[in-house]
Amino acid sequence: LGAINPKMKGLTDLGRTMAAFPIDDPGQSKMILSARDYGCVKPVVTIVAFLSVRSVFARPKDREKEADEAHKKFKNPTSDALTSLNVWNAYVKNGATDEWCYANYLQPEALVEVAQIRDQLFEILEDEKVELSDSNDNAVIAKAVAMGLAYNLLQSAKGHSFQGVMRRTPQVYVHPGSAIRDSEPQWIVAIEIFETSR
Repeated sequence: LGAINPKMKGLTDLGRTMAAFPIDDPGQSKMILSARDYGCVKPVVTIVAFLSVRSVFARPKDREKEADEAHKKFKNPTSDALTSLNVWNAYVKNGATDEWCYANYLQPEALVEVAQIRDQLFEILEDEKVELSDSNDNAVIAKAVAMGLAYNLLQSAKGHSFQGVMRRTPQVYVHPGSAIRDSEPQWIVAIEIFETSR
């Protein structure tokens, strides 16, 4: 991530800036600082806020099919991170109401938490004199997000699995709930990797 100086003990200037954010994951701080360089701070801060809360998607028992159908309209088939932007934009456009959340099988408490984290991060960035740039360019936004997840770079392998590039991993599969589950990319950058029975 460029936060640690390999030649001597301690943080680089970038690492010190990353450490100023109240975020547990240094990769997420890297995303925000990369977004500054790419001119897409607002959408990337929104994605980081989504990564900081539990899933906003609700799947009540006995209503999983209806929930999955409702969630389809938000899915970006190239990225779960960009899917979260679709959710946010629709949430704001529709008045950020609990009623709209319930109708779309979304967790209103989680989205309120996303809004609070966004506001807190924007305040810190403004204090640091960082321009709150905006962009609708999904490729640029995805690049900034990927900068913070470089360690989770995966390459397509056998049987719809993926193998780690920057680190050794067992076979990795796309989560069934992922927006990219039906695509067949050559490369992916995973937001999270966790062990399952598979």
